[in-house]
Amino acid sequence: MQIKWYFDKFARPYLNESIVLTKMELDQIDEFTDRLVPVKMKQTRFLNQNPKTVKNSFFNGYMGEIAIEHFLKTKFIHWKIRSEKESDISDLSYLGIEVGVKTAEFGNLPLIYYNPKTPEIITIIEKPKTVYVVGYATIPMLKYYQSSNYTFGNVSKIKGGFWGFHKLHMFKNIDELRKLRNNLLLNEFDEFYDNPKDFSNDKYLTINF
Repeated sequence: MQIKWYFDKFARPYLNESIVLTKMELDQIDEFTDRLVPVKMKQTRFLNQNPKTVKNSFFNGYMGEIAIEHFLKTKFIHWKIRSEKESDISDLSYLGIEVGVKTAEFGNLPLIYYNPKTPEIITIIEKPKTVYVVGYATIPMLKYYQSSNYTFGNVSKIKGGFWGFHKLHMFKNIDELRKLRNNLLLNEFDEFYDNPKDFSNDKYLTINF
């Protein structure tokens, strides 16, 4: 995969904590997504999409979630094919923590909806089996630190690439994650002023921000 310049600049310096998935775990993801994707392709959201792209997206997402299970030493994934009528829930809601897990492949930045609803744990996957756990992003952080300049394809209409890795909050266990999520001042803080130009250097002087 081509490594984007903005991945090198914003993400790579913060990939310090890694989890390596087992073959059994990867096989479980493969088997489940093989059953999941044909169902999803019949749903409105996925009409006219490429099944291989949908499969890859779900595969990557489950890699990130299993890595967080390892990191927290707590299981939370429900291996269930949900119907289209069921409401969306955050990835860790079964633990009573309204937090999602956002994943991007090594070389790209995570893609965030322009109006995110929940905080996210940011992860980067380096296939075939490595996942970097980077940190916790509040909703105001997700809104501020994203740009359509760091996306690809038509996704820029609905999502921006998250570049605020330098602001992520790290945690070591589930108790610390709960404290982050329950910290009202932290989660409402929105006084962010830095911008991509603050990270420019000679190599990127020709980039239009």
